[in-house]
Amino acid sequence: MDSHETESILDALPAPILVFTDSSIHFANQSAAALTGYTIEQLRQMTLDDLLHSNYVLKTASGLPIPVEVSINSIDWAGQAARIVTLTDLTTRNKFDQLHATANLYRMFTQNLPDIAIFFFDKDLRFQVVEGRSFEENGMNREIFQGKRLRDIFPPEIYERDEPALLAALNGQNTSQEVSYQQSIFMVHTVPLRDEAGVIFGGMVISQDITARKKAEIEQREQEALRIALQKERELNQLKTSMMVRISHEFRTPLTIILTSGEMIAHYGDRMSPERRAEHHQKLVDQVNHLSRALDDIALVVRGTTHQADQPTQPFDMVALCQDIAATDPARITLHTKEDKLFVRGNPQQIHDVIMHLAANALTYSAIDSPVIMTLESQDGDALLRLQDSGIGIPAEELGRIFEPFFRGSNTEERRGLGLGLPIVKDIVELHRGKIEVESTLGKGTTVTIRLPKILGV
Repeated sequence: MDSHETESILDALPAPILVFTDSSIHFANQSAAALTGYTIEQLRQMTLDDLLHSNYVLKTASGLPIPVEVSINSIDWAGQAARIVTLTDLTTRNKFDQLHATANLYRMFTQNLPDIAIFFFDKDLRFQVVEGRSFEENGMNREIFQGKRLRDIFPPEIYERDEPALLAALNGQNTSQEVSYQQSIFMVHTVPLRDEAGVIFGGMVISQDITARKKAEIEQREQEALRIALQKERELNQLKTSMMVRISHEFRTPLTIILTSGEMIAHYGDRMSPERRAEHHQKLVDQVNHLSRALDDIALVVRGTTHQADQPTQPFDMVALCQDIAATDPARITLHTKEDKLFVRGNPQQIHDVIMHLAANALTYSAIDSPVIMTLESQDGDALLRLQDSGIGIPAEELGRIFEPFFRGSNTEERRGLGLGLPIVKDIVELHRGKIEVESTLGKGTTVTIRLPKILGV
């Protein structure tokens, strides 16, 4: 083996190594340079006496003395008799000797906390002190770790995963990571070890077996998921029951009217006056139309309003639309606006139906002589419409549910309705990129506010 090959091998070794003849240093590896603080070129210009006191104290470039253990052996160096010196930093060894001296304390600590293990490692990533029961319960023991590196113990997929945390500790960084080994899960904290001067001489690993906790968390999540699923199933069943009750209640009256008027025409039509017969016929038409609208609402909720997104849109004037709605009951609906025109884009018939439904609700749930105030204005780039009544209001605890299909307030049971109007209204408003808000005080009234993006230049 020539000198170049020898140098390559020695340079790769973690121990500080010097080669000298007649006290002159011919070779120094990277570890020796790191320990002394000198460059390799500087070391090759020095003698062994320049580096070492007689009491084996290393003279470093920083002036900091380091006690070392010196091992000297003979070597053939390019055909010359030479000596190879291996240096061992006793500062680090002494610190780990102190840690070994307190091993009983760590052993007592880990024995009382059976899911904890503590590892101390040096700058070569070799474990010097190992205490704990948790790793023993995973088929390992102290002897496996003592004086070994991770790569001496575990396969590449393990040490390549975990070594970066040890290296980070030697660079002064604290790390925490959750790792798996065999059937267990560990929370691993890695921190640097510093001497009195703050110099890092190694690191400490604290490993906690959290397998039982993780299993408990998984079981808890599964139980919570099951609870939520059961709750949703109960809510769905309640919704189905409520839906059937609402539909049955809503359809019973018109069907009764249809049946009664039909029977009256069938049995007594020939004895009725034309006016009386026309009255019963109109009842039939009105109730059939009512049922048809109810079925349309149900279909709309079941299918959702998103299918209407492809319907043609156009600019239309909210002022004119609101004026038309106010004119349907001028005695009770009052429109306040300072706008001459206020254009939005969308489906005018849908927005007409939305406002008409809200106005009808306000009239239905207010006293016969109580007014409904509509206010239309331009605000922050929106057309803002506010409908205010002085009716029965909505209970505070139910306000958050008014947009749920088939939900009706507890103070509205005596009035007909499926509880589909507001969900449909909300879907249509949102389909127009708008927002709807409802404020209400029980016994004092309700205010509904709709915002739709206005358009300019129309």
